[in-house]
Amino acid sequence: MKRLPLLLSLTLTTCAAQAEEVLRVSNWPDYIAPEVLEDFQRETGVRVDYHVHASADELDAALRRGERYDVIVPSHFQLPALIREQRLSKLDASRLSQLDTVDPQLRATLAGLESANRYAVPYMWGMLGLAVDRSKAEAALGGPLSASWSLLFDPQQSARLATCGIGLQDAPEETFSVLFTYQGRSLARSGLRQVGRVGEQLLALRRQTKVLDNTRHIEALQAGKLCVTSAWAGLALGAAARSTQRLEFLVPTEGAPLAMEGLAIPSNAAHPELAYRFIDYLLRPDNAVRNSQATWFYSSLRPDTPELQALAKRLPQLLPDPALRSHLYFAESPSPKLKAELDRRWELVRQYPASATR
Repeated sequence: MKRLPLLLSLTLTTCAAQAEEVLRVSNWPDYIAPEVLEDFQRETGVRVDYHVHASADELDAALRRGERYDVIVPSHFQLPALIREQRLSKLDASRLSQLDTVDPQLRATLAGLESANRYAVPYMWGMLGLAVDRSKAEAALGGPLSASWSLLFDPQQSARLATCGIGLQDAPEETFSVLFTYQGRSLARSGLRQVGRVGEQLLALRRQTKVLDNTRHIEALQAGKLCVTSAWAGLALGAAARSTQRLEFLVPTEGAPLAMEGLAIPSNAAHPELAYRFIDYLLRPDNAVRNSQATWFYSSLRPDTPELQALAKRLPQLLPDPALRSHLYFAESPSPKLKAELDRRWELVRQYPASATR
């Protein structure tokens, strides 16, 4: 009889463990405020089994090998393929009470990608631009900086800036796209020879760069080892906020590729009901603002949302000027043949000996 309380305790513990609700999420690194995640678990009692994917290819590979997540955060350019492969569930808008807080312009942008708005909700967004140390760059150039891709792609300017350090984001399609845009052409409507020629230009630029990476380029800029680098907005704005140097983020007037991440539910999700709760929680204006402030990427909230307006008073750089959007575009997806050539050329850029850039 004395063993009964212990057995009862073990039984209750086992039942509690079995009853625990667990939500599996895969997101990009450092792409959520930790306190938002903690508060969701505390408020709902749902434990989040949180995973990160460092690249789109990594997420795609996980889904193809059958990994089961309840919520994923794919980039916009992944959505058409995920939809065609029937890897995403259509969203039931009636189960998202916060959907009206999302910027309708961003939702419309997703709608233009094979009606991707039916499968994903905008989460956060940004663009590829230029992060600069203005004083060093102007000293190297011998004059004022222009908000132009010419800082990287004009051979005379890049040669001068190489003396104070050039970096590149490891973003193959976006980098090819902006060089084509700078030259007044379109990547998607180009041929293999044109992609090859642009690849040679990028390889020549790589010979002048000190860093080609997705994180070290920003670290090198903050450390004073670079004066200009291509960079995603959130990384550049965060670096500028943390630095005592005069770091700035420039959106080139020739155009900059827009990147948007969405919240989606895979078709094999084990707990779609929990997925809706989590997505709705992230869309809630107070949480959306916290995520934007923590990551330095732009929130998907409507610009007139009071919470976003309050954030803009504290951190105006996190509510971009509406005129800025006129310079943004979704990079067109190249054909499979062009993509293969682009990847081959970029691999040559990646493999260029780092020691040769020092």
